[in-house]
Amino acid sequence: MYNIDLTVKTIKDENGKNFNAYETFDKNGNKINVRFTQDVKPQPPKNNCTIKIIDGWRDMRKKYPTIRVKAFEIVEKEQTKKDTLSDLFD
Repeated sequence: MYNIDLTVKTIKDENGKNFNAYETFDKNGNKINVRFTQDVKPQPPKNNCTIKIIDGWRDMRKKYPTIRVKAFEIVEKEQTKKDTLSDLFD
């Protein structure tokens, strides 16, 4: 079981439909795509968060590295973003 920081991006396809794309980074800083199977439990998150992969595998069929997730649980929800510099520092 691995904990990964999941980044969610909303992308518009050529037909005008919006969908979520998921990615993370490995320990060397390389970007890895994250995909969820059709029968994933629970539903994929809509915001950035940290998830623990319970059931998943690395998909070697693609040109770029991909992690397929079948089961996960959310460990930590997205932190609220700070708007000004004074919010970031004491």
